[in-house]
Amino acid sequence: LTRFQKEVAAGRSAERAVEIMLGTSGKIVLVSGLTLLLCFLMMLILPATFIATMGVSAACTVLTAILAALTLTPLLLLTFPAFFSGDRNWGLSVDGCCCCPRRSRGPTNSAAPMEGLALQLNTSVQSSEIDHTEALNQRMAKSCWPRFGDWMQRLSLPVLVALVAVAAPFGALSLPRLTYSAGLVPFMPTDAAATKTVLALQEAFGVGALFPTSLILVPPRERVATQEGRDSWLNESCVALRTIARDVNTDPSVPPFSASAFTGPMILNGGCTRAGLGAWSDVGGLYSATQVTITYAVDPFSTEGQRWVTRMRDALARQTSMAAWYLAGEGPNQMDAASETFKSFPTMILLMMGVV
Repeated sequence: LTRFQKEVAAGRSAERAVEIMLGTSGKIVLVSGLTLLLCFLMMLILPATFIATMGVSAACTVLTAILAALTLTPLLLLTFPAFFSGDRNWGLSVDGCCCCPRRSRGPTNSAAPMEGLALQLNTSVQSSEIDHTEALNQRMAKSCWPRFGDWMQRLSLPVLVALVAVAAPFGALSLPRLTYSAGLVPFMPTDAAATKTVLALQEAFGVGALFPTSLILVPPRERVATQEGRDSWLNESCVALRTIARDVNTDPSVPPFSASAFTGPMILNGGCTRAGLGAWSDVGGLYSATQVTITYAVDPFSTEGQRWVTRMRDALARQTSMAAWYLAGEGPNQMDAASETFKSFPTMILLMMGVV
């Protein structure tokens, strides 16, 4: 808009002023807008659909702004040139507006409104530019930024080397140690009734009780084909669960983890049984799978909870001869999603830097 006003003040027609504006400022809008749009689209490489959708939405918003600046703005300037060229009261006026035209006290030449406006603007713009230039020169003489910019130009290569020397150790040492936590509450509206309910339940029963974690066991088909085989498998799986509990209980900073945390058809209160709580699944055939619930006072979304999930998976990997073990729950699911997302961050950042 400033470029349009300057061109009109220089005596050019509204059509020519719009052409010059699009040829100069329009290029800047297009290039900077497309750069920002492509940076947002780089978020599509993240495996988290929620974050990728935000990137697409932001890219669509930037595209809409670009199209409006290159199409709607010139249309409005050509439709109401007098309104957008007026500078009375620093532009805070309705001069030239179609709904509130400015009335003149004397005779006017309706055949050439833009010529008169250009003459008026030329005088005011020249005067304001002279005052602005003098004030700018005085401020620049007292400021340290011109000298700083001059030094940056002279020492551009050493500064670049220093920045790389600082950034490289940070990226190599700090980024691998980056910790994160997941959870349902951060994705919920802070003032919603459901959020307050979830927080109250977490305070009363703990996050682990509200978002429980469980084990899914898929035994070998031949091991559970008969009643005798099932009884033997239940007893062996109970012993395996006790071993898993002992392998997991290695972090003194969290509450102790024991076999009593498991509840299933083969174990109850840490003791082996053949009539424990739990049911068999018949989806893949008779006795195709069973479930063992875990009751443990740790937040599965916290850093400690994530380390507990990792230790649990490591312990399960050593018992694959007994069954196929699957750790299920909202905590492990969000931990995996967050881990995959953070793994894609370096690629996304490199692509954004390449676009810029």
